[in-house]
Amino acid sequence: MAQLGPFEPAPLLAVAVSGGPDSLALCLLAARWARALGGTVLGLIVDHGLRPGSAEEARTVAGWLGQRGIAHQILTWTGVKPTSGLQAAARAARYELLTAACVAAGSLHLLLAHQQEDQAETVRLRQARQSGKAGLAAMAPIRETAQLRLLRPLLAVPRARLAATLRRSGQPWLEDPSNQSLRFARGRLRQEAAAPEAALAIARAAGAERAEQEQAVAAWLAQHVHLRPAGYATLPLPAFATGASTLVGPALARLLMMLGGHSLPPRGSRLARLLAALRAADPTSPAAGIRTLAGCWLLPWRGRWLVCREPAAVAGPRPLLPGRWCGWDGRFALRLAEPAAGGLAIGALGEAGRRRWRELAGPATLPGPVLPSLPAVWSGDRLLQVPHWPSASSDLNLAVRFQPEVPLAPAAFCAHWGSRAMQSVAQTVALGSC
Repeated sequence: MAQLGPFEPAPLLAVAVSGGPDSLALCLLAARWARALGGTVLGLIVDHGLRPGSAEEARTVAGWLGQRGIAHQILTWTGVKPTSGLQAAARAARYELLTAACVAAGSLHLLLAHQQEDQAETVRLRQARQSGKAGLAAMAPIRETAQLRLLRPLLAVPRARLAATLRRSGQPWLEDPSNQSLRFARGRLRQEAAAPEAALAIARAAGAERAEQEQAVAAWLAQHVHLRPAGYATLPLPAFATGASTLVGPALARLLMMLGGHSLPPRGSRLARLLAALRAADPTSPAAGIRTLAGCWLLPWRGRWLVCREPAAVAGPRPLLPGRWCGWDGRFALRLAEPAAGGLAIGALGEAGRRRWRELAGPATLPGPVLPSLPAVWSGDRLLQVPHWPSASSDLNLAVRFQPEVPLAPAAFCAHWGSRAMQSVAQTVALGSC
């Protein structure tokens, strides 16, 4: 845990607890660690409602945590479940519920129970998909989002040791049959029961290379990219011209991930085609068109490259609840200070809204391609406010932040697995990298 720091005095840790042996062991260990520092743990139990008896299982896990004096909450995924892509949708809903609970509780740290075999399976899955070296580095022990840090302290710990920890403490656990289901790729890998050592060696080597590259990419981004509060970026025209640079592709991928809200980079072949098109284009020509990738547009604009959200890819409307920050499209957070008459929603301005709002607010000072994907406040089909394009008729007490879910670059320091970890962190802070 020390290598995943720094932590505040008396840390408040949230732990995602499924009831399986890995997450239960993590929760018990984290509670012991936090209590020794005068801190606390909050166990978060997600009930996806996908199996009969899931609600009862969640209550069972809550009872176990309660018996040990560990604070806990049950988070329920409600609403209609998709008929396809169910695993991905459930994962996205789980992280959304967990993040909201962490924010409400004031916890900056969400602990996840991925362990040694999970890491090895991730490497093997990415080998099968022919991932590059960054992908083969597998899961990072630290990942930052807009609201918190995802921490994985068990990546070097075998599953059997976690089960042994629970047996030693007399703690029962639940088994999820879907973990062994042959319907899913991970379940099929677990049937093979391959030794993890070779895959873990690949992850360690690729992880060290990824950390080094991330620092170089962050420096490239800091030099070339200008981020704007309205959720877009500009770059100088020569930014993509250097064919020999090994940093341009990864840097562009990070930019697209941030503006498009994707946790994974675009496929290497698609990114390579886009870079080739950008290098072959004459950005000073009026005929230069729009390129699209990962939910983003790239086009020349007033002597620079403009990278913005693709209007067709923006998120749908979401309720705007007074008194709390509400996220939208993986880019913005909006907060309405006071209740308003009727239900309000955050949604894209769109082309029709753009034409309508221009009559009220006059010409916009933002690039035209950016306008349709701006966040707007709607009451039904009535347009009330566009925070980045103010109008004298706007009277809502509304705050807005450009707060992308995917950061443009990782934190300025990373965890080093070894005795010199904290020294490495201290050196980085002393150099002013943070």
